[in-house]
Amino acid sequence: MNAEEIIEFLTANDGIVLLSAIISAVMGMLLVYRALLYRDPLADRIQSLNSRQRSLKNSLMAPKLRHRREQSIGYMRELVQNLNLLRTNEAKKVTILLSRAGFRKSDALVIFFFAKLSLPFVFGALAVFFVYVLPIFHLEGMIRWLLCLVMVIVGGYVPNIFLKNAIAKRAHKLRKGLPDALDLLVMM
Repeated sequence: MNAEEIIEFLTANDGIVLLSAIISAVMGMLLVYRALLYRDPLADRIQSLNSRQRSLKNSLMAPKLRHRREQSIGYMRELVQNLNLLRTNEAKKVTILLSRAGFRKSDALVIFFFAKLSLPFVFGALAVFFVYVLPIFHLEGMIRWLLCLVMVIVGGYVPNIFLKNAIAKRAHKLRKGLPDALDLLVMM
């Protein structure tokens, strides 16, 4: 069959009907095949969990370069311990909140209290720099002072806001991943 015969065959009324019937039959068979084909919906999830487990094992076995981080944490720990912030009742509450957010290491409490102690000074210094040294904002004297004071207060609340957001994100991830975890438990 050459191209002219195929065109002549398709232009006849019976040829078009026959071609559409063949296409419909093939599509129907493909649809039935796809409907009866068994696909494991958890196979990809199990594979990703296994690869994550392997990467975690490899990261535990790899040598760690923490010398510089340990120095900075040591300075933070020394400052927080000198102020006796780790022995307060708030430290117990913050420890529970940090564990809810997924920060379970002992350094997390030290970092939180150091941030709570230092961020008001950092935000205040930045506000003074931008308001008085670089007069980007053309404000009057009392408004400048109030803006700097507000930035100090905001700096005091930033660690709490960060912690609440981290708790909310972790709770959302847990709620989102709970059905997969239950399916994995049922399979095992």
